[in-house]
Amino acid sequence: MTHVGTIRWAAPFRELDLLRDMTRAATRLCGEGASAPTWTPPVDLFERPEAVVVDLEIPGISPDAIDIQLEENILVVRGERVFEGPGEDATTRRIERAYGHFARTIKLPAGVKVDDITATFTNGVLRITAPKAPEPRPRKIAVTTAPVEATTTAQ
Repeated sequence: MTHVGTIRWAAPFRELDLLRDMTRAATRLCGEGASAPTWTPPVDLFERPEAVVVDLEIPGISPDAIDIQLEENILVVRGERVFEGPGEDATTRRIERAYGHFARTIKLPAGVKVDDITATFTNGVLRITAPKAPEPRPRKIAVTTAPVEATTTAQ
């Protein structure tokens, strides 16, 4: 009889662990009583030599209605787009835009300067810029000789 080794199934579930961790972080930042997101704004995430940049497409939202928090390199962006309706004298023919609460969590890479993160809102796009800390450079350390101490002879 041949013995078959243990099969490890951890790899397919790593993404679930990351999702669980990010959900926990979002819950800590947003609070237990926060309402569930009803839509998800699209996100672009790219890295430049000097910074990590996150763009969220959230037109129709006031900058005052956006909440950005960071904990353990996880960026959480929350907000709400309120449906105001066309008015009482109008008949709605179609509604395709999403309304309500949204929340996005983005894991930032290690090595960003968290104290220098900025956010700007222009033409419906929220841009969050996280500058990178300079990479440590190798440094040459000179070797010197220690002074030779005079040895005393035993008498």
